[in-house]
Amino acid sequence: MMAMEVFLTELENAFLSGLRIFCQNIKTKARNIMYIYPDNLKAKAALWLWQLRDVAIFSSGLLISVFAVAQLGTLIPFVITAVYGFLSIRFSDTSILDFIRYAVAFFISKQQYYAKQGRHRRRHLYRRK
Repeated sequence: MMAMEVFLTELENAFLSGLRIFCQNIKTKARNIMYIYPDNLKAKAALWLWQLRDVAIFSSGLLISVFAVAQLGTLIPFVITAVYGFLSIRFSDTSILDFIRYAVAFFISKQQYYAKQGRHRRRHLYRRK
């Protein structure tokens, strides 16, 4: 009887240690999961050539344009919506609209000033952040 109890305790200890190792393996594998979605779920959500934010703006502009044509008979909102749709097309994570925003910020809206550094150094263009 005593040998059976020792055997069962050893079996129970072996089972519990195996279970503990199995659970640790599951935890480490859960931390290293790779997803199929682009950039391992770090990419922004996109639909065809636009980000979802641009699609929402484009579709609400299209809806407003339909109402404007029905009530006012003007095509100006359609043109504005089509231009926005064209400018917001994304290739390699940038769009024409982003480039225009950066250019306006650089040339118009952000303050720039020159500062001289030392006697023999060139003058550099600095931006206030």
